[in-house]
Amino acid sequence: MKIFSLICHNGLGHFKRSVAVLSELQRQLPGVQITVACEKWQVERMQDWEVAAVFFANTENVRYLDGLVFPGVYWDKNPLNYQDRKLTEWHHRLANVQELHEADLVLSDNLSQVLLYRPDAVLLGSFLWSDILEDAYPEVPFVTEFVEEERRLLATYKPRMLCVGDIVMPGVVKQTEAIKLPWFCEVALEKEAIVTERGAEESHFKIALLGGATDSIANELQQLAQALLKNQRVELFLPKGLVSVPKGGEKNLHVFDHSETSFSALDLIICRPGVGTLTDAICYKVPVAAVYEAGNIEMEHNATVVEQLQIGVNLGSLTDVSVSCAAIFEFLGSSSYSLSEKKIQARPRGGVEAAAAWVIENMK
Repeated sequence: MKIFSLICHNGLGHFKRSVAVLSELQRQLPGVQITVACEKWQVERMQDWEVAAVFFANTENVRYLDGLVFPGVYWDKNPLNYQDRKLTEWHHRLANVQELHEADLVLSDNLSQVLLYRPDAVLLGSFLWSDILEDAYPEVPFVTEFVEEERRLLATYKPRMLCVGDIVMPGVVKQTEAIKLPWFCEVALEKEAIVTERGAEESHFKIALLGGATDSIANELQQLAQALLKNQRVELFLPKGLVSVPKGGEKNLHVFDHSETSFSALDLIICRPGVGTLTDAICYKVPVAAVYEAGNIEMEHNATVVEQLQIGVNLGSLTDVSVSCAAIFEFLGSSSYSLSEKKIQARPRGGVEAAAAWVIENMK
């Protein structure tokens, strides 16, 4: 049996979700041949993640093809960067990919134009690029062309799309055959004991500031990190290279390694609420403070869901760092914080296994 997987290059959430499902399929289907179209930097960046390391180490049955999806479909705050027509022309590189045409199953993570070559492809994702880009840039011709193409493909083929039921956007439900699944979590470690008196003098808050693999709000997160480090009750965890440490703040700052142990020890994740980071929060039972750039309806939708599910707080865009800091500490000391921990534990998990089971059942 042969599987071809196509993964959007916009960040790591797409990559992590797809590889988790592919790894589970590999476990359940011994001998399956899997070809993954993704970017080399994604593979290299995630080598510390055991699932990916083990999966790609099986070079007898797994190979990846670099350079097929990039440059392609992605989020950019500057619409002028779409003038090179990459949104509508990237998929031409798929035309002569033998593995795509010979595969028994094609899985495409948020790249619908694969339907031009494999109308039977199964999509993965909880949003549609056409919805995001149309809302952000309705007057940009190159974007409009892409939106019209994706909408036409979805209307013609009505593809099946594996998504997270909690956070799926309305466009997915309306334009695809949405397969609503639990959160795509792995088995997570139990969180370490948490200080229950959040307002106590001796309490220290372990906070991770995670902007995802894109740099959409990098400057804003740097400013927020600088402000948070002024509070001696905060232990701040940042991805390597995100921020310069102010003098005197070194003892409160740590590099975040994205390990299970590190996630499980956190009290709060401040993040741009992409599905990948929110999945980590659900898996490791860590409340969320959502911050994001203006004009991105996926981020707005996800942050609203965070609030609706009561798994965190929606801080909106970082227009005033002092106001955001005050809101963060207010949340940490509130009953809403304690409730969010309970609400997170109640969210459905097991989406990876459910997705693999659905694929196997529907391949018969």
